[in-house]
Amino acid sequence: MTQGRRLFVNLLLILLVLGIYGQTAGFDFINLDDDVYVVLNPRVNTGLSPGTIAWAFTGTAGGNWHPVTWLSHMLDVQLFGLAPRGHHLVNVLLHATNALLLLLLLQRLTGSLWRSALVAALFTAHPLHVESVAWVAERKDVLSTLLGLLAILAYLGYARKPEKARYLLALGLFTLGLMAKPMLVTLPAVLLLLDFWPLGRYGGIGAAPRNAGGRGRVPLGRLLGEKIPFVVLALGSGIITLGVQSRGGAVKSTDLFSLQDRLANALVAYVSYIGDMLWPTGLAVYYPHPAGSLPAWAGMAAAGVLGLVCAAVLQQAGRRPHLAVGWFWYLATLVPVIGFIQVGTQARADRYTYLPLTGLFIALAWSLPRPRRGAARAYAFAVLAAMAVGLLALGARVQTGYWKDSVTLLSHALDVVSGGRPTQAPPRSMLLYFNLGNAYSDRAQHAQAIESYKLAIADYPWHAKIYFNLGNSYAALGQHREAVTAYQKAVELAPDFADAYFNLGDSYLMLGLGQESARAIAQATALEKKAGQ
Repeated sequence: MTQGRRLFVNLLLILLVLGIYGQTAGFDFINLDDDVYVVLNPRVNTGLSPGTIAWAFTGTAGGNWHPVTWLSHMLDVQLFGLAPRGHHLVNVLLHATNALLLLLLLQRLTGSLWRSALVAALFTAHPLHVESVAWVAERKDVLSTLLGLLAILAYLGYARKPEKARYLLALGLFTLGLMAKPMLVTLPAVLLLLDFWPLGRYGGIGAAPRNAGGRGRVPLGRLLGEKIPFVVLALGSGIITLGVQSRGGAVKSTDLFSLQDRLANALVAYVSYIGDMLWPTGLAVYYPHPAGSLPAWAGMAAAGVLGLVCAAVLQQAGRRPHLAVGWFWYLATLVPVIGFIQVGTQARADRYTYLPLTGLFIALAWSLPRPRRGAARAYAFAVLAAMAVGLLALGARVQTGYWKDSVTLLSHALDVVSGGRPTQAPPRSMLLYFNLGNAYSDRAQHAQAIESYKLAIADYPWHAKIYFNLGNSYAALGQHREAVTAYQKAVELAPDFADAYFNLGDSYLMLGLGQESARAIAQATALEKKAGQ
């Protein structure tokens, strides 16, 4: 009977995934990072070979070192070429696998099928997780979570039967997970939380039902000692990642955002993610960092809320250990991406919640009444839970639809961050305007591209590539005087921009300015020769 119920829940989770994400089979690549990870990456888009495999372990494209993720993308190209359908469907398959693994893990940890099913359903259907699944470039998210869940399952096997092989399996899977996405660096903290509940390894506190968890009391020193190899690996991964991102220019901690800005935004982000979990509307692929515009009271208020919740769950830890475990799971797993060390210019990102929200789902599910035969209250909660999952699934399906192409995605994001006035988006929205302009340009909708580029320039007037692309759109429309002005600004900002000099020469020629054209092309040729030396 139990086996039949488990199969039934598995089937429902698979159907839920397909109902939300099956549509991505007809979606395109997005011009945010999909080009870096697949489409325009010369190593990845040639598939698997000895040379590309070696590059996967040494390359740092996109400001990241994650060889397992590179290999995954290369395998996709080997199997599907550059047709986006296969790449999207692999993400969907990984998400479905993660949902089934989460169900299996929680049931083995706790012995509760229905509560585990609720957590897995919330994980499957929540709109905040759309970004991780519908975005090909976020393969690292679904893949690292898969490996992280497998590592926890292996650790559970070790907790039940402490053997070296089981421990090494957990350590190996954790290593692979870090090589898919280093966000897993705080997984050792999650393992320590699970030792407390539901495994009940520390002092027997919060022990799970018989046959569901560990083997009882283990000295705290041993529990901590078990985590040392995991922590060493996590530290190594963190050092490598920070170094790679710093060299790639992704770390924005000191040049754009002060320590006060980063701390305040991080605290507010912790609370904002909870708000989005409870009311997932107005989601976007990019939220501009508020920097100095964030009121001082906002950070202090967020700190107060977080502090009160921490105190409350600790006070209840003896009677309701799931609250403390779920809450600190959430806090800990968000630390690498919460913005204390700022990477990029976003305030927060939906994809960062893919694994962390699981902690809050656990705290919620195990706070519901235990189902009992004839218990009307428990059945009422079950009906409400099913309705909530259904509504979330509908919201996730709508949110997924915005990912069908770059114009739809970026237009929606601008509409969200601007409050319905896309031409008046807040500062630091350049990324959205610039990529929207590129998307229009790819469609040969150059008039719309020009308007987007102008808005990008108003937000970020020192970016040479925006002027270059603006010049290209003017040239495509035959407006060569305007194109010359844009190209001139591009080479003023970037004197070694050879392509801008070439295009400037072409536009001069179209205007009948032969001498100016010859000088510009000569400069471009000299720059290319110098770059090739």
